[in-house]
Order: sequence, then C-alpha cells, then structure tokens
Amino acid sequence: MARLTIPYSDSIPVVRRALQGPGGVRGIGAIVDSGADVTLLPKDLGVSLGIRPEAFEPTPEDSVGAGDVAFPTWETPHVIRARIMRGSKPWGPELDLVPQYAEETAPVLGRADFFEAFVVTFDQPGGPQFHLDYTERESSTPPR
Repeated sequence: MARLTIPYSDSIPVVRRALQGPGGVRGIGAIVDSGADVTLLPKDLGVSLGIRPEAFEPTPEDSVGAGDVAFPTWETPHVIRARIMRGSKPWGPELDLVPQYAEETAPVLGRADFFEAFVVTFDQPGGPQFHLDYTERESSTPPR
C-alpha cells in the first residue's frame, strides 16, 4: 500500500492535481471533501481544459452545498484525467473524473470518483494533515 501524507492549514485539506481535458492540462489545488457526493469543478476551468461551452448541459437537479444552499450545476460527456502531484512529480493512480461544474466554486474532490480510488484519513491530532492510501490493482492504471 502506498501512502501520501499532506499537511494543510486554514482548516482546508487541499491536494495539488494535474487535470487533463480534451484541449489541455492544468495544475490546480482541489479541496478533499468527504461531504461532497461528486467532484465539482468551476465551469471556467472546464472551458480552459478544452470543453466547449455548448457541451455543458444542466444537471436534472440543482446541487446542495453547505447550509442547504441550492445552486445550478452542469455536466458534460467529457472525462477529465487527473493525477495527484507530489511536488513536480505525479503520484498514485491516474483517475477518470466525471465532474459536475458550477459557477464561482472552488474545485472539490468528492466521493463518486476520488474517494473510490483512495482511502482518505483525516488526522487532526497529528497535524492537521490527511493521508491518501491506495493499493495497486491489476486492473488499475499503473502509476507513472
């Protein structure tokens, strides 16, 4: 089992990610959020990754965030490839993210894809920090 420990501050657990869309690659920081059902990305980030604006379709229902605040979200047929970055080098498996998109949101990694690939442990007494663990599987994409 491989483990990456990431200290964080300001009570926000953030991991660096490299995202690849149909038209390019971008490095971003994304919040690791065990309360998020799905990965949520800013709509303008999707456009900068090469998703054409007309490819965004409204989701059947609004999403609900902290404080039960509802907001509109969009989805696309495009899969976003993602890798965790440890400094300037990729770490762990390459993931296929199927995010929803929203206006004016921070990038958030949710349970539907990110938490399927990693065991995430938050360690407040030791940090604050969090640990990402994964086990290589024969059917998974090998780390590069």
